[in-house]
Amino acid sequence: MVDPTKMNCTKESTWFSNLKASLFTFLLIFTFSLTFSQELWKVKIGVDNTINIQNYWSGELEEIRIVVFSDYSKSVYAKDTVIYMDNWLSIHFPEGFDFIYGDSIGLEKASDLTIAIKKKRETVHKEIFTFEPSLNLLLQLDKYDDTNFPDVWGEVIDAFTWEDKKGKNVVVRSYLDKRNIIKTDTLVDRYLYFYHFISDDNDQLKLLRKYTDSFKQCSTNDLTQFKIESIELTDIDRDTIGEISTIYKLGCNSSKNDSVPHTVKVLMSSQGEKYMMSGYVTPLSKKKLIVTPSLNLKRKEYFERFLRKKLLLEL
Repeated sequence: MVDPTKMNCTKESTWFSNLKASLFTFLLIFTFSLTFSQELWKVKIGVDNTINIQNYWSGELEEIRIVVFSDYSKSVYAKDTVIYMDNWLSIHFPEGFDFIYGDSIGLEKASDLTIAIKKKRETVHKEIFTFEPSLNLLLQLDKYDDTNFPDVWGEVIDAFTWEDKKGKNVVVRSYLDKRNIIKTDTLVDRYLYFYHFISDDNDQLKLLRKYTDSFKQCSTNDLTQFKIESIELTDIDRDTIGEISTIYKLGCNSSKNDSVPHTVKVLMSSQGEKYMMSGYVTPLSKKKLIVTPSLNLKRKEYFERFLRKKLLLEL
């Protein structure tokens, strides 16, 4: 015969075990949900102040507002956009944002800013990042007075120098005209050269890379030339190795108003590697075709953004 006392104890023990299991399951689900909500968003700030956002557990299209603000200057920037599933969304700051109110953030000094992601006015993510406006914090570009370069072709236009982690760098811009007489016409072929030298262990300059471009068969060729003031030294990827860039044009023109179709190119040299972007301009129709000829820009997205911005300012 079963003892009733023991039977009741068994029932109570089973009930208590079920209760503990239920509580454990509830706590597990609650903890998982809390962790899920806290780890829902990823934000990465690129070296060129590009804000990259991912909702990596989302499976739908979401409307969000991205707000960047400064407690110090009381300034607010915002961007209304959509983000799809777990795709990365990239927006450059501050150009890709609308300035809402306050004092605009200075472009000459670093600032600690807060980024907030909002959905239907609810803040779902917030963090602080450092905005660094300068693309060149440490490197200094100077004129190079010695223009006697035996290995440089044509007439030297100018030369510049800087020192970085790789040593002393010197770049030279030059051009060369070749005249061809065809019947009674004299046609000009103009060649543009861009040289990048670097010093060796004996402090002697050695050629790191030579870039050549040309436009041929022009009756006059005053359009094919470097834009003198476009020379610029940057350190976009913050590796203390300089990137040097310049703009030049290719085309035939007998006037100074760029009234004929022509090509504008931005050339960047870094550690002997060439990065380029070009735009073909037809002034009368106002059509512009932007192309990216160097495939290596796909591996350097921040270089591409910089070159694109520099090119668009020229077109």
